[in-house]
Amino acid sequence: MIHVYNEREFRREALALFKIPYKEQRNLIDTIKVDVDTIVTGSSYSTLVDDGDVLGDIFKVYGKAVDNYVTITSFNEKTREVKGEFQVTLVFDQLDNRNDPTAPDTIRFTNERFHTKIND
Repeated sequence: MIHVYNEREFRREALALFKIPYKEQRNLIDTIKVDVDTIVTGSSYSTLVDDGDVLGDIFKVYGKAVDNYVTITSFNEKTREVKGEFQVTLVFDQLDNRNDPTAPDTIRFTNERFHTKIND
């Protein structure tokens, strides 16, 4: 989970990548929800309002994009450190009420990299 905070340290944005196999390989990102029992990798993006604990606009993976992926480039089982890269296109979830009318309909993350430690 990647968060963006405002100057008062309230969360304003959250990007999640989930169900990523910890193997050095490329995984396609599909339009699934985090609570679905599957091995498919997924993603979601949302804005947050109030003091950072209220969902604003919700975006889901654009399923027609063939270049939605996450690639694990390195995973150390001993230290639980993982490195990788990803790109994903997300669109506003039309089933949700629009919270910010100025927000874009589509958000695209391209050529992104990450390095983190996994805590179970």
